[in-house]
Amino acid sequence: MARDAAAAAKGGGGANRGGQGAAGGRHIDAFTLEHMLEEKRVACLEVWSHYVLVGLTDGTLLLVSQRRRVPSSSSLAASDADGSSASAGTDAAQAAQQAPGQPPPWAVVQSLRNFGKGQIKQLQVARERSMLLCLADDGVNAYVLPGLRLKAQAGRSRGASLFAWHGGSDTLAVVTKKRLALFKYEGLEFVFQREAYFPDAPTCMQLYMTVDVATAIVTPLFTTKGPAASMVPVSATEVLLARDSSGVLYGPEGRPSKRGGGSGAVDWAVPPAVLAVSEPYAVAVSEAGVEARLLQPLNAADLWQQLALALPAAATSCGVAPTAAADGSLFLASRGTGAIKQLRPVSFARQAEQLLGLGEHEEALAMAALIPLEQAEERRQLEDIIHLGYGRLLFRQGQYEEAMLHFGMSGLAGPLHLLRLFPSLAPPKLLAAAAAEQAAAAAEAAAASAVAGEGVGTREPSQAGEQAAAEAVQELEEAADAEPQGEAFVAAVQVVTPYLLSHRSRLAAAAASPARPATLLGGGGGSQQHTPQAVAGLAGEVEVEMGPSPSTRAVMVQQQLEGSATAALLDTSLLLALLAMPDSGALLRFVHRPNCVDLEAGEAALKGSGRYSELVALYQTKGRHSAALELLHALSQSPEQLPSPPQGAAAELRGLPGVWAAVKYVCHMPEGERDLGLISTHAKWMLAADPDAGLEMFGSMDPPLPPSAVLPMLTSYAPQLAGLYLEAALATGAADPSVYEQELARIYLERIARSTSSTIGAAKGAGAGKAAGKPAGKGAAKVAGEAAEGVVDEAAVPEYGKLKQLILSSCRLNYEALLLVIPQHRMLEIRAALLERLGRHTEALRIYIHRLRQLGAAEAYCDRVYQRRQQQLREQRHAELAAALRWQRQAASAAAGSGGAAPAGWASSSIAGLGGSSGSIRSLQFGGGGHSGSGTNLHAAGVPATKLQRAAGSGGDSEDGADIYLLMVQVLLEEEDSSGTFHHVEHAPDHAVWGEVPLASALPFLEGALWGAGERRRTAAVARNLRRSEHVGLLGELADARQRHVLLTPERNCSICYKRVGSAALVVFPTGMLAHYSCHRRASGAGQQASGRASADGTANGRVAVGAGGGSSFREWS
Repeated sequence: MARDAAAAAKGGGGANRGGQGAAGGRHIDAFTLEHMLEEKRVACLEVWSHYVLVGLTDGTLLLVSQRRRVPSSSSLAASDADGSSASAGTDAAQAAQQAPGQPPPWAVVQSLRNFGKGQIKQLQVARERSMLLCLADDGVNAYVLPGLRLKAQAGRSRGASLFAWHGGSDTLAVVTKKRLALFKYEGLEFVFQREAYFPDAPTCMQLYMTVDVATAIVTPLFTTKGPAASMVPVSATEVLLARDSSGVLYGPEGRPSKRGGGSGAVDWAVPPAVLAVSEPYAVAVSEAGVEARLLQPLNAADLWQQLALALPAAATSCGVAPTAAADGSLFLASRGTGAIKQLRPVSFARQAEQLLGLGEHEEALAMAALIPLEQAEERRQLEDIIHLGYGRLLFRQGQYEEAMLHFGMSGLAGPLHLLRLFPSLAPPKLLAAAAAEQAAAAAEAAAASAVAGEGVGTREPSQAGEQAAAEAVQELEEAADAEPQGEAFVAAVQVVTPYLLSHRSRLAAAAASPARPATLLGGGGGSQQHTPQAVAGLAGEVEVEMGPSPSTRAVMVQQQLEGSATAALLDTSLLLALLAMPDSGALLRFVHRPNCVDLEAGEAALKGSGRYSELVALYQTKGRHSAALELLHALSQSPEQLPSPPQGAAAELRGLPGVWAAVKYVCHMPEGERDLGLISTHAKWMLAADPDAGLEMFGSMDPPLPPSAVLPMLTSYAPQLAGLYLEAALATGAADPSVYEQELARIYLERIARSTSSTIGAAKGAGAGKAAGKPAGKGAAKVAGEAAEGVVDEAAVPEYGKLKQLILSSCRLNYEALLLVIPQHRMLEIRAALLERLGRHTEALRIYIHRLRQLGAAEAYCDRVYQRRQQQLREQRHAELAAALRWQRQAASAAAGSGGAAPAGWASSSIAGLGGSSGSIRSLQFGGGGHSGSGTNLHAAGVPATKLQRAAGSGGDSEDGADIYLLMVQVLLEEEDSSGTFHHVEHAPDHAVWGEVPLASALPFLEGALWGAGERRRTAAVARNLRRSEHVGLLGELADARQRHVLLTPERNCSICYKRVGSAALVVFPTGMLAHYSCHRRASGAGQQASGRASADGTANGRVAVGAGGGSSFREWS
C-alpha cells in the first residue's frame, strides 16, 4: 500500500480510473459487494455483534456468522462486550483452512424456529437495553440478549406493520394501520403513553410527517416522488430522508439539520427506494443498483460509487439491515431471489490511496484522518506521502507558502526533497554526496537490524549510497526546467529558507545529543543491575555532557558536523538562498557563525555577486586568514581591481573603513591561529593608511601580542607609535615593567633627540636663507638665534615630560646608564631627575638653582625628597611594630606552654624592637654640623658640606629628610667661578644688612628657625582640633538641653514646701525637681539680694516654667 501511494505522490496525480460520474464527483471504490448466502424466506435483517440476524417469513430466526460457533449466553455476552472476541476451537480450525487474505465464508450457526408467531416483519437491536425487538404477527416483543429470552411485550401491537425505537428516551413507536401508539419502556414492561392517527397507512404513503412524542401532534413535512418514503437514522439526533432524487438531513425539532445546510445533503443519480448509512457514506438502493455517496463532502470534490445489482421492485422486495456492522458493513436482501449481500467497506487507507492517485490530495488527507487510532502508524505514513505529493503539486503551481506547509507536515520531506526543487540552490556534487550519505546510513541501519534478527539486509551501504546519489542527480536535472525564475524564484526562496534553517537546527541538535550506550540506558530487554562502577560512569557521562559552556558546546557541535555531507549541502544551499534574497544582513550574520559551507561553491557565488564582506566572514570561519586580509587590503586600497564591483556592506569599505575592518579582523583572530608573519605583512599597509588604527589593533587583541613581537613592527613601520604602544602595554600589564620601562625611556630619549635635531636643522636653514637675502619672520629669526646659541626648547617635546615622569615614578630604571647617555648641557630637568633618583641631591639642586634658575622647582624637589623619606620612615615603623607583635604572640604561646612564665629577655627585646630610634628622630646633622650630648660640633673647616650626612652616633633610620631644605640653603649660598666649580659665598650680598658677618655662622639660626616654624605649625593644628572638638561637644549639650521636657501632673509636689504645685508659677531644677516660685525665692533670700540669688540659682541652675497642672506637658524656658 505504501509503495502504491508513494508512486501516486511522486506522479503528483494520476489517471482518473473511474472518471467523472454522471451525477458529478469522483468515482471511488468505497464498498465491495460480496455474497453471503441465499434464503428464499428472508423477510428482514439486523446486525448484532458479529452475527447477522435473519428473520424469515415462517417465524424462524437465523443467526449467520463467519465464526463456526453456536452462540450461548456466555459467549454472546463476551462477544457483545468487545464486539470482536476471539473464538477458540472451531474458529481456529476454520482460520487455518482459510486462504491467506480471504475472509471466512458466512454460515448459519443457529436457527431458532417459531421465534416469532407468523412472519418476522422487522428486527432491531436496542443496544442501550441489550434487547432484541422483534415485530411478528403477534406484535412487538422484546428479547434479552444474548440469551434471546422473552422479556416484555407491547400491548395493543398485534397486527402492527412497523415500529421504531429511540434508545435515548426508551420510547417505542408502533404503527398499526393508521394508528401510531407510543410506549415507554420502564425496565420490565412497555407502558402505553398516547396515540396518534395518520390519514393513511404509513407503508403506502409518500408523505413524511413528524409526531410530537409529548403531545402526539402530527405535522406533515413534505412528499416525495420517489418509489417510496424511506428514512434511516444517521445519529442520535439526525435522520436522513429520501426526497425525490436527493437525501435531506433532519434534526430532532423536525427541521432540516445544519449539517445539511437546509437543502439536499446528498444527490442521487435516481430516486432511492431504501436508504442505509455507513459513515461517512450514505447508500441508496434502487432498481438500478446500489449507489454510495458522501453524507457531507470531505472537501471540494464529491465522491460516489455505483454498484450494479439487479433489484426489481426494490421498494417492496429489498430489505436492508438498519444498523451497520462494527466494521461498517451493510447487509441487504432481495425477497424475490432470496440473495443476501454484504456491502463491505474498503479501508480508509485504500480509499485515501485512490484519491491520491486521482490527484485529490485534500480529500485524501481528509479520508486518511478517518483511519482508526489502532492503525496510527499506517495513518502517519500515508499522511506523510500525501503531504509530500501535495507539496510538490502546489510548488509547481506557484503556491509556495502552502507547499512549504505541507512539506513541513510530512515526515518524508527532508532537506534533499526540498532542494531537488531548486537546482540552482543545490550544487550537484554536494547533493549527490548528501544523498549517498543518507542512503548509506539507512543501509547500515537495515544491516544492523538484520544482524539483530529483525530483517534481512538487501544492499551494501556503498551500493545504496551510489544508487541514491545517481537518483538525486537525475531528479535534479529533471527539475531544472521546472524551477521558477525571476521574482517567482525570489518568492519561493523566501518561503523555503525558514524550512532549511529548521532542518539545519535539527541536524545541529542531533549532533549535540548523541545516543548513549544501551547498557547504561537499560535497553536490550531483560533485567539490568547497575553496579557502582556503572552508576559512577553514568554520573561522569552526565557531568561531562553538562559541563561545557555554551560556546564550547557550539564548537563541539561544529566539529561533529564538519564531515557531514548533509550539513555541507544545507549550509551551502542556505548561503545561496540568502544570496538570492534582498540584502538584509542575514547572509552576513549567517557566515559569521560556524558553518559547513563548501568553500569552493560559496567563494564562487560570493565573488560573482560582489558580496566581499560576506566572503571575508566566510574566510574567517574557515581559517583562511591570509585570503581574508588580502581581500580587505584590496577593498580598502584598490577596489577597482576586484573582479566584480563591491556590493552591500563591501561597497563602504574603501579607504579608512576598510583599514578599521582589517584591524577588527586581526583583533578577533583566535590566539592559536595568529601568524606573526601575516600580521607583520598587513600591519605595514594598515599603519601607513591610518596609524591610529594600527595602534588600536595591537592594543585591542585579547590576549595581546607580546611586546617583543610588536616593537619590531612598530620600529620598522611607525617609529612614532612605539612609545605610545609601550605606554599602553605597561598601563594594562601586557608588558613587564622591569624589562620595558628601560626600553620606553630609550624611546623617549631618541624621540627627544630627533625632535631637537630637526628643530636645530630648521633653524639653521632659516639662518642660511637670511644669509642669502631672503626675509624671515620673527619666529624663524628667534629660532635661528637660539640655534646659533645652542639653546633649544626641549620641554616643548611631548616625550620630555613623559620621560621625566617615568624617571620620578619608576624604580626599575638603570639611572646610571641613562645619565651617561644624556648630554652634559642639555635636557637639564631630565638630568636633575636622574640625579634625584641616584641620591645626588646637591648636583640636582645646583641644576635647578644655578642652571635653570627655578627656585620653585627646587622647593618642589625638596618637598618630594622629604615626603619620600617620611613614607620610608612610616613603612619602617609599621614593619617594626608588626615584628614586635609577632614576637609578643610567640612569647605568649611559649609562656602558655611553659606554665605561664615569660621567657627571659622578652620585655627588653620587645621594647628594643619597638623603641629603637624614637629618641634620636630629631638628632640630625645639617650641612656637616652635628648635634650631640656635649653640644654643637661644626665642620672642621667651618663650612657646610655639599651633600646630606647622617647624624653622628645615630642609626641609619634617624634621618627624616628635613635636612634637604638646609641643603637647598647651602646651594643658594654657593656661586660658580669661571672654571665651572662651585664655592660658598662668605659674605652676604647686602652689606648694609649683613655687614661683615660670615654666612656660615647663620646656619644654626636657620636650623632653629626651620624647626621652630614646624613646631608652631603642628602646635596650632593641635589647638585648632581641640577647640573644634570642644565646640562640637557644647553644641551637643545645648541640643540635649533644648529638647528636655517636664511633665506636670496634679500629684507633683513642691520640693521645698511639699505642697502640690497646682497652677502656680514654678521652678524646674536641673535634677528634674519642681518648686513654687515663691518658695524658691524665700529659700534663696528676700529683696533684691534674694531676687539676684534666685536669678543666679534659678536661671543658671534650673529653668522657670509657668503652667497649669492636670497632666499637661510643656517645654522648659529660661
